[in-house]
This record gives sequence, structure tokens and C-alpha cells, in this order.
Amino acid sequence: MTKIKESEMKKSNSTTPNSSEQKMEKLKKEIYEMVKKHPWDYFITLTFKHAINDRIKVNSITRKFINELSIKCFGSRSNKRLRIIPVIENHGFEGLHVHALIENPKERIGSPERKENFILRDSVIEAWIGVDAKTANPTLSCFEQDEWIKKIYDTEGLVNYLLKQLSAHPEAVQWDLYTPEGRK
Repeated sequence: MTKIKESEMKKSNSTTPNSSEQKMEKLKKEIYEMVKKHPWDYFITLTFKHAINDRIKVNSITRKFINELSIKCFGSRSNKRLRIIPVIENHGFEGLHVHALIENPKERIGSPERKENFILRDSVIEAWIGVDAKTANPTLSCFEQDEWIKKIYDTEGLVNYLLKQLSAHPEAVQWDLYTPEGRK
């Protein structure tokens, strides 16, 4: 073999990432840095009564949920929105479910009465169950009653967990529902 052919073989057999892998890693890094800038308090998992495999339907239900929960937090006339980043995850034969990083909006609630009575856990349950007949009670979808809502202590680990879906499904992160500034 000539030296050129040997070097070409070494290049083609190397474990260096190809262009699409490099682009995906760059995208993950950009998303990671963007998401890390905001204060996320909880990691939630929202499921359905029966398997749903239609991402458009799941996105639509998630949009309604975010709107309903924002109304519970801030009222129907407010321009404030819940800060949230939802990610649709495929769980094989069990269909799709939603993970989200979410703020505890209590400090941004303007109405003293609403603020005093607001409990994020209960409001998430009410909003999720109320938006569609297909949604499941989060407390019944986990082995432990409140396994579906977890306080975030390791943002880096959670962002990496959420981004694992990105390679297989670039549309997993629901950017149209991402509200980092908490405004409509």
C-alpha cells in the first residue's frame, strides 16, 4: 500500500465524530448553556392513560397544560407565563410522555390571595388532569406518589438527561413552548 492509501484508511477507520455527530454535539452544548442560565426548581414527568405516539397531539396537550397552569398561577388576564421547558420522550411501547424543567412561580404571583393559596404540586396535577381526557394523574403514574415531581439539585445532570432524546428526535425539545422569560 502507498502511504496515501494507508493514511486514508486510518482516517476512515478512526473514531473521530463525523460532521452530523459534531453538529449534534454543538447543538447540545448550545442548548445546555442556554437552559442552564435560567432558574429551574423542579423536574416533572407527565404521562397519559394510554399510549400516545403522536408528537403533534402531545405538543398540543402540553401547550394547553402550560396555558392552564399559567392561568392558575397568574390569572387569565396576566401576560406572565410559567417558565418551563418541556421535552417529549419516547418510552417505547408505552408511547410518549413529557418531562419538563419548571420554575416554582410563587414569588412572581402578584395577587396576595392567589400567592398564599398556591401549591405548585396540586396546581400541576389539576392543570394536567383537566386539559385532556387522555392525561393521567401524575401521582398514579409512578411507583412512589411524588416521584413525578422532583426538586432540582443537579441542573447539569438533568439537562443532560433531557437532551439524550435530542439525537434520536431533534424535535424532542418543544421550543415553541419554551418560555424562559416568563412572558407571553
